Amino acid sequence: MGKIIENRDKNIKKVIKSVSKGNITKASKLISKIDNLQSLVELGLMYQNKGNNAIVVKVLEKIDRINPTDDKGWSNKGAAFAFLGSYDKSIKYFDKAIHLNPSFAGAWANNGRAFEHLGRYDESVKCFDKAIEIG
Repeated sequence: MGKIIENRDKNIKKVIKSVSKGNITKASKLISKIDNLQSLVELGLMYQNKGNNAIVVKVLEKIDRINPTDDKGWSNKGAAFAFLGSYDKSIKYFDKAIHLNPSFAGAWANNGRAFEHLGRYDESVKCFDKAIEIG
């Protein structure tokens, strides 16, 4: 997948090179220059599979600016923050996904997990119950 997206946008290749050198600041600036939504999605998935959630968050922030009504984008951003251990932030993004699509069972379940990690069990149970109700 990397070669396909590298050919689509010259900045993708530069992002990959910067990340490989550990220069996250430079990579973040380059990500802000990419406007091809598909390239950004593929780049985010590539780094998610590699476990580099800091880059995933930067990519998702850019995707959110391009497509702010995408419930899955907001949920993915929440998941990236959850993987980083930032559960308060992840709840904010899961809530946004739920606001955009109240029938998004996955966002409800992920919100429940985040609340659970914070020891907020009553809220966690409510989210899990809603996810089950939706199916």
